Amino acid sequence: MPSSHRSGSLKQSNKGHKSSVASKRALSRGQGAGKVNKAEKRSGPKGAALVGGALRKNRANEAQQSRDKKRQASLQQRRVGSLNAAAARGGPSAAGGASGPPKIVGVVCLSEGRGGAGGLGRVSEDAVRAHVLGLAAASATGPAPADPFQVPQLKGHLQLLTPLDFAPAAAGAPPGALPDSQFVPAALELARVCDVLVLAFDGVAAQLPPIQPQHASAAANPEGEEYPNLLSTQGERVLTALKSQGLPQAVGLLLLPEGSLAMSGVSKKNGGLTKGDRRKIDDLRKYTQRFLKGEMGDDVKVVEEDAVGAAPDAAMAPAPPAAPAAPAPPAPLAPPTPLLRVLVSTPPSPVNFSGASPRNYMAARSAAAAYDAAARTLSVSGFLRGRGALSVNGLVHVSGMGTFRLRSAAVKEGRGEPRVLTAVEGKQEEVERFAKADALDGEQNLVGFDGDDAAMAEFDDEEEAAAPAQARPAGWSDYQSAWLEDANAEELEDVGGGDEFDRGELSAMFNKKGGVTDGTEGEDVDMDDDGGISSAEREELARRRRSANEELEFPDEVQVDEEVQASARFQRYRSLKSFRQTYWDPKENLPDDYATLFHFSNFKATSKAVKADQKELAEDVAKKAGGDDMQDDDEEEDAEYKSMVESCALPNRQTQLVLEGVSPEQHALLAGRDLISLTTLLPHENKMSVLHFSVCQTLKCETTIDCGDDVPVKSKDVLTIQVGFRSWQARPIFSVNNLNSDKHKYERFLTPGAFMACSAYGPVTYGPAPVLIWREPRPGQSQRQLVATGTVLGADADRTVVKRVVLTGYPVRVHKRHATVKYMFYNPEDVNWFKPAGLHTKHGLQGNIEESVGTHGTFKALFNQPIKQHDTVCLTLYKRVYPKYAEDEGGGGEEGAADRIVII
Repeated sequence: MPSSHRSGSLKQSNKGHKSSVASKRALSRGQGAGKVNKAEKRSGPKGAALVGGALRKNRANEAQQSRDKKRQASLQQRRVGSLNAAAARGGPSAAGGASGPPKIVGVVCLSEGRGGAGGLGRVSEDAVRAHVLGLAAASATGPAPADPFQVPQLKGHLQLLTPLDFAPAAAGAPPGALPDSQFVPAALELARVCDVLVLAFDGVAAQLPPIQPQHASAAANPEGEEYPNLLSTQGERVLTALKSQGLPQAVGLLLLPEGSLAMSGVSKKNGGLTKGDRRKIDDLRKYTQRFLKGEMGDDVKVVEEDAVGAAPDAAMAPAPPAAPAAPAPPAPLAPPTPLLRVLVSTPPSPVNFSGASPRNYMAARSAAAAYDAAARTLSVSGFLRGRGALSVNGLVHVSGMGTFRLRSAAVKEGRGEPRVLTAVEGKQEEVERFAKADALDGEQNLVGFDGDDAAMAEFDDEEEAAAPAQARPAGWSDYQSAWLEDANAEELEDVGGGDEFDRGELSAMFNKKGGVTDGTEGEDVDMDDDGGISSAEREELARRRRSANEELEFPDEVQVDEEVQASARFQRYRSLKSFRQTYWDPKENLPDDYATLFHFSNFKATSKAVKADQKELAEDVAKKAGGDDMQDDDEEEDAEYKSMVESCALPNRQTQLVLEGVSPEQHALLAGRDLISLTTLLPHENKMSVLHFSVCQTLKCETTIDCGDDVPVKSKDVLTIQVGFRSWQARPIFSVNNLNSDKHKYERFLTPGAFMACSAYGPVTYGPAPVLIWREPRPGQSQRQLVATGTVLGADADRTVVKRVVLTGYPVRVHKRHATVKYMFYNPEDVNWFKPAGLHTKHGLQGNIEESVGTHGTFKALFNQPIKQHDTVCLTLYKRVYPKYAEDEGGGGEEGAADRIVII
């Protein structure tokens, strides 16, 4: 019998293959893709193990829940502006207003439709609103101009608003009487609250003989034709401002001559339009579509309608009441026009920073606002909008008035009684913007500048005749005023750099409320005949342009006069061995204004946490309103958070808000306004800090007076800054936004065509939020200039902005690495003072001061390489700079700080 071999203990065992890189199948299995392994287990919500098919079902269930949640959010957003079935049939909900919030449609006319001898134009905002109301006259029986109306054929619920409703003009004033400085802010306020924006064009006035284009419009009009009356000058300014702020969903409206659309398909024999007229209308339609798509994108819709000649008052006049004994039969519903179809079918898409952020906003009628002068309360009502949950303990900002606390909020849910939410004392947000600093704490950020230095005082006395008098509070002595920020030293920093005469006179002339004076009280400057421009203004404009040109050619270079001591002139400056690596303490020698500001350790983390908390709060409030339980399986909500949820109101509901602390002066600002807009503030958004923006100068930044070239925008000019829904006046500073350094170089002028950082004192605003910077018009002018646009970078009081000055000298005697330098200093004391500072040349050499030569400031220098005769020796100094308040009459610290900034 043959024997079989059996392996013993000495059997060879080879090692298995080990791959250094995992296979695609292993990677997919690790990520949970493909078929689930039956051996894979995962604990369920109650600790049960899910195996195989149960795990797949659990994943499918989670995905389905996520899709249902997104679908419900989309449906809730689409319900804005739609009617339910009962309202469409004219049932009880139509009368009771239970159909939900209307879709706000804003109307802005970009053609020449107002002003002049003709008064109201055919395509003014009121005329377009009357035209739309006339189209829906079968269902809108005489509504007020700004009241919601219904379109039962399309189950639509609309509300047409115009910029004139938000403008503080006298009641009944024609649109042509509204100045441009009020119309543009009103149009921006309208765009912040509306869901759809209609941009109307006058096709009747555009039917003039076309002219050849003079500007770069050939890309928008390849045929080489231009319609000069289609976009007016004011319409161009409004469109630029709207695009800079952000636009909701835009719809173009082209009003053609009356009967053009009805007769476009009728032959000439039947009395219709000729072939040439139809071709002209088609060219105008194509040009309008190309223009809007080039400005708004390819998804913009353009609608053509026949222009109406009826006056707005006649179209909006309420119908006479019918006799109760013999009710008239209901009029047949007219077929909806393309314009109404587009307005109803277009989904609401508000501005991003209003609709996508966790803030709430409301457009309320000013006439219905009840003001109690004794209690200083203002009651407003309207539909609450947005995606957040309004907290009755929070703050509300009213555009044009200010920020206020809420006393109560009455929310109407369904057909029952409104639910009243009352603010709790002690849990309300602080309405004070500034911090209460205590000088006895001894903190470093409370230490101000030491303006009592003897050398600096002696230098100020020498320049007292040339420098203007420093503004100080009434009753302050010379010793007390010395503790203020040294304005004279700030103004003299630009000596020798082409800006030695510019100490803010041009900014004061642009922003002076009264007549322009020459410094003598009660004495006016002689004005020229051409445009009312004084000779002093022309000189200041010429100096500013010359200084800006020299700054571009010789950046940061200054020249010290012979009679000026450089050691006293630049005693606040220091030399840095390396601009990027040398440490600069951000808390060192801060001004007194920083003691009243709020500092954030990490602004981005704070913004992210606040938005996440608000989003979670809105979800919990919605769950509670739907009857769901907010508690998790393994932890319970605390009582404080439950009370916070109960004190919140959901959007898309009729809400009445009672604001407290409204003074009679603030309520007087509502005079002449039909509508007001309110916006809720997130936590910390009412606190003052140092804001930073990323801005770029506009392409068409031109002056309001006829002085030739553009007027440069200089740091510390008085400008109006609009951030989101708030605006205020400030004196910002510009700097370069360095990404690889903690120090940022100060710029004296806003460089055209480049993005720069702009720093200013202002209320905290979480981004993303648009930034618009305006230059206010002079007295007698109606236009204000949009000088820069951008977005919010953050709030950081520790951001170090340093100003650089470069002292230059010339080598008069050269021997290899040694050189004798003149014209940098004019006395040996200055040479010894700046001897520790390093030197460099424009050709890249590094050097040091060895010794002084003679008595006229000449010195010997040694460089690392042989120096050329035509080279230039430079000494660079740095000093930290800070923004200022627009009204800087008050002292530093908390006293008078609130009077130097007004936020509306």
